[in-house]
Amino acid sequence: MTSKSRALGPGHMKIGETGTAREFASQLTKAALNTNTKSDDPVDVLSGGQVAGEDTYTHTLTGTLLQDYDLDSLELYCFDNRGRELPFVFIPSTEGEVQWSGTVKIRPVSRVGGDVKKKNDTDFEFAIIGDPTHGELVA
Repeated sequence: MTSKSRALGPGHMKIGETGTAREFASQLTKAALNTNTKSDDPVDVLSGGQVAGEDTYTHTLTGTLLQDYDLDSLELYCFDNRGRELPFVFIPSTEGEVQWSGTVKIRPVSRVGGDVKKKNDTDFEFAIIGDPTHGELVA
């Protein structure tokens, strides 16, 4: 197998039910599916050895989006849907072969506004409920 490297994008990040999903990609300057691993301490056993601690994985869907201040903006979408659990599909690159999907819990963006006379951006972080799944890119 040959090793490859691709740039992020062009791709997609859709959140919501089929038919009403919001496309985030046109406003994103950063996008990532993150995994955090928490490892429990090893357990000492009578023989003098140790049993490895359990690993726990949590996942988030994160990114940075450009703010647009319209009534249909992604900032308002995140605020209005805060607390809702919605399906997502993340395609890092349409030139690649994989897409990720699952369910995220929507949270408001980290800030609205910023520097005057600048195009401001803001970060978001949505907890993924359970484990995300990956599959073959569907055209």
